[in-house]
Formats: sequence, structure tokens, C-alpha cells
Amino acid sequence: DNVILTSRDSKAYGDKAVYDLNEGKATMTGQNLKMLTPEQTITALDRFEYFTQSGRINAIGDAIITRPKIGGGNDTLRAPTISAFLKKDANGKQTLDRATAQGGVTITTPTETITGQSGEYIATSNIATLNGNVKILRGPNTLEGERAEVNLNTNISKIYGAPKNTNSASTTTSGRVRGVFYPGSTD
Repeated sequence: DNVILTSRDSKAYGDKAVYDLNEGKATMTGQNLKMLTPEQTITALDRFEYFTQSGRINAIGDAIITRPKIGGGNDTLRAPTISAFLKKDANGKQTLDRATAQGGVTITTPTETITGQSGEYIATSNIATLNGNVKILRGPNTLEGERAEVNLNTNISKIYGAPKNTNSASTTTSGRVRGVFYPGSTD
């Protein structure tokens, strides 16, 4: 078994791959599912689904995107299902454009852990947005709200009490951010 799917800029590893010509979809299953691209590593427990026409990859089952940081350490995005959308850059190289995550999302950086119900990552800005019961943990300090924007370049996170672009009549949240801070903590 041991299947390796190779494109110009990435490789995917699994035990079995099935390509459906009608759907333009390759499904890869097996142990140690892994996709390596120049910028990140994507893993999943259940399967990868690659849609050749749209450039979408679904990583299903405890999916994780890991991206090394320039100064050391990693940023990770983890969820039951992650959809990564690829596009060609100016040099024709296939790169990650954005990723969406559903079913409970965790972003881990060297300094923070951020959780929410769903999320979106934009590669060009290196900013992730989490929505729904968001919690930011930094050392002993905690912030809670409905939406967070995490800048993975600057390590600055912003938290908001309500989802973006909603009017007050359609939201049931109080619009408040809650926090617990420990004086003297260095984080």
C-alpha cells in the first residue's frame, strides 16, 4: 500500500488512494495521513479529500495544520474537519490561500491557546478568526468572547463580544468580553 501523491509543490502520504474521474476527487485513507507543502504540514486521522478542479483539500478526523514560526516553535490549527483552499501564486506555485475549520477549533501558538466553535485562516495576512464561545488562554490569564482575531505574525490577539457584521436585533449575545487576569503574571 503506502501511496504518495505528488504535485509540483506538495506531497501527500497514506495507505490507499481512490480517484473518481467524474467528481475530480482523490480520497486518501490509511495510517499516518500527512500532506507536506513548503509552508505547512497537514495531518488527519480519517481521510483527505482533494478536489482537483477547485483546489480544495478536506482533512477529516482530528485534522491539524502545523506551520513553523520563524523565531522557533509552531503555530497549529486543530479541528475535526479542516478545508484548505489552494491557489497558484504569481510564480505558478500552488500555495495555501485560506483554510476553514468546523466542529470545535483550537489554535496553539508558542504563547497562547485560542478555542472557538469555527474558524478561518487567511494565509496572505497570516490572520486567523475564531467564532463562537471563544476563549484565549495566555499563561494564567483568560479572555472570553464571541469572536477573536489572531495575528500569527505579531502574536497579537483581539477579542470581541459579538460576531462580526451582525446587527443587534439578530444576536442573542450580550456583546461583552469577560476576562480573568492575575496581577504580576508575565503573560
